[in-house]
Amino acid sequence: MPRMPAHKPRYLMGVGRPEDILEAVRRGIDMFDCVMPTRQALGMRICSQRVGCAHIRNAIHQKDTNPIEPGCGCYTFRHFSRSYTPASRQMQ
Repeated sequence: MPRMPAHKPRYLMGVGRPEDILEAVRRGIDMFDCVMPTRQALGMRICSQRVGCAHIRNAIHQKDTNPIEPGCGCYTFRHFSRSYTPASRQMQ
């Protein structure tokens, strides 16, 4: 990082694990390009700060209507449960 100009965007390729992204941001990286997050999502794997990473296809989550991460305000965690049931269906 010391050799990279501070006034230009800093780009990092191939880093996609949540902990690696957070570390890179801490070190001043501005942009990322990695297929790992997309592949993880297509494989029904979620990651959050409290839960860590979990496969939501596992049977344990099949009927779990709890939020993925309680208290998180992001769209996905507000609108979908661990069973991938839309929040609007949970109230019916």
